Amino acid sequence: MDELMKIITGSLLMPLVIAIATSYLTVRLSLRQFYSQKWWERKADTYSNILSHLSTLKYYFGQLLEDEIQGGLDSESPRHERLNSDFAQAREALFKEAGLGGYVVSENVSKAIYRLHSTLADIEERSRDYYEMLADSSNEVSTCIETVVQHSTTDLNVQQHNRLGIWPRLSAGLKNRPKAPFQVKNPPTDLVA
Repeated sequence: MDELMKIITGSLLMPLVIAIATSYLTVRLSLRQFYSQKWWERKADTYSNILSHLSTLKYYFGQLLEDEIQGGLDSESPRHERLNSDFAQAREALFKEAGLGGYVVSENVSKAIYRLHSTLADIEERSRDYYEMLADSSNEVSTCIETVVQHSTTDLNVQQHNRLGIWPRLSAGLKNRPKAPFQVKNPPTDLVA
């Protein structure tokens, strides 16, 4: 009877220990992956918000430039008030996001946003021409957008690619094609008038 209990205990105990250890490791690894994915999603949302705010700034300067080219904008129009309101909200939200520093977004992105803030203030102070101020501000926002995209793709470990992913294949195919693909080697001479 003792030997039977040893055999039963030995044959049941080892699989039970393995099952418990496997379950524990599986749960730990699943939770680690879950938290990692949640953190990645939070970072991606923050970068998306930053780019959205930068796009609003770019749109603001673009609209004011367009209006300036067409003869100016009535500063009391509802459209102008909406543009100013959107600009102020985007700028405030942008700097709140940048305040997260290296916690959620990369330190380089935070620095680029703060640099944009000081550069826009400098442009506003030194520009004598309204058109020049708008153009320079728009260019600075574009530079900041490029910086954020570059660092966010690195930080999120994603590849920046074009739509549909066909351009590398297309451009490779175009480089290797003959210069005149439909050129006839020996054109018939009797058709020429």
